[in-house]
Amino acid sequence: MARRTSRNFFHQVYDLVSQIPPGKVATYGQIALLLGHPQAARTVGWALHTLPAKTNVPWQRVINAAGRISIPEPPEAHEQLVRLQEEGIIFDERGYIDLRRYLWDGPSRRGRKQAAEIIQAGGIVFLDGDVVLRRTAKGEFVFPKGHVDPGESLGDAALREVEEETGLVCHTLFEAGEVEFELQGDQYHVMLYAMEVVKETPDWKKHKGRDAFRFSQAEAQKKVSFPESQRVLRDALRRFCRLHPEKAQSGGLAPK
Repeated sequence: MARRTSRNFFHQVYDLVSQIPPGKVATYGQIALLLGHPQAARTVGWALHTLPAKTNVPWQRVINAAGRISIPEPPEAHEQLVRLQEEGIIFDERGYIDLRRYLWDGPSRRGRKQAAEIIQAGGIVFLDGDVVLRRTAKGEFVFPKGHVDPGESLGDAALREVEEETGLVCHTLFEAGEVEFELQGDQYHVMLYAMEVVKETPDWKKHKGRDAFRFSQAEAQKKVSFPESQRVLRDALRRFCRLHPEKAQSGGLAPK
């Protein structure tokens, strides 16, 4: 955005965030979507970051799509946590909020269909150093992912979805990041976890070569269909290879 346009967008962010009631939260992507710029979640974060210390805008009510505080600086992150707890919002022992309970519905839109914000979870699956991708009906190569059941954590949902979509039982290595996309007017936020296969079930043979494929690290980076997914995969590969240097493959790491 041009500077003037960015400032106008910032003020739109402030006006919308000011409508979030106490005891409710919104996500960066949700604010961007409601303002008609679904790819501007990071800009929403920057707009809130530039607020002065003394402000009436309830910046603390905006969190990430995983249901966590994403501010990296400890003092500010602690302040956000305390403010939300004072409004009655409960965090679990790992620092997550139940978005099904606390997510704001957005401003009233009479006569218009309100776009939904859908939270999903999935995995970047490593099988002996190779990467397992899922092929959609449209021929796109993506990470296995899906819905989150009521009462289920994002991490548990990711492991379940990977097993259901590939037949591979895994254990989680680390949070790999999130991707966002719009589909039929709804905004999807997918939290991805890097995970390693610990067991191949009989269903793996049914999926392998049909809708699930095993690629080398270099091949996977070329195959994965969407730029955001490519970025998350590159970052996950670097971290995976630092954890398991013996599984780093020649040509597997894209240049920084």
